[in-house]
Amino acid sequence: SVYPGATELCNGLDDDCDASTGENDAVAFIGADGTLIDVSADYAGGTANAPVLMTLTESGTLQFCEGIYHLNLVVEADLNFVGMSGDATTVVLDGSQAGVTVYSAHPYVQMAFSDLTVTGGLGNVLLNGYNVGGGIVLNTYSQNGNGYDLGTLNMENVVVHGNSADVGGGLVVYGAHTHILNS
Repeated sequence: SVYPGATELCNGLDDDCDASTGENDAVAFIGADGTLIDVSADYAGGTANAPVLMTLTESGTLQFCEGIYHLNLVVEADLNFVGMSGDATTVVLDGSQAGVTVYSAHPYVQMAFSDLTVTGGLGNVLLNGYNVGGGIVLNTYSQNGNGYDLGTLNMENVVVHGNSADVGGGLVVYGAHTHILNS
């Protein structure tokens, strides 16, 4: 709801009716049912020395407003990661050199990223004898020998830089469809 004194949410609205306050550092989750939940507190505690470590198990969309978010996320559900500013350089997901910034090895998972930067990831996922990944890892190859459990990775207007690994410091996709546009 929009009214004076309301909490600012990462939703593109002036929730508190005060143009002097903004949505910086706000994060919202929109579930499959369309309900928007303020999850800013879940992501606010991350620092360059101690990123937020979180496993995401519910499908939906994470909307990030302008800010730098120090995090290492494990994804076990279909998720969209959306930078709300429209400028990929103002919404930064930073792995803080503490692990992969966003990682999934869940079968058939679909991840989409738009209008944000992924940086600071450190490849620590062992794949074929190499530490891989750093920024984004999507490995949907079946570990039980059944072959490819095809997931999907979509990226549009995403900057991936400053990540490191033995192989694929910025991006590793194994056993999944990949679509990259303007990134």
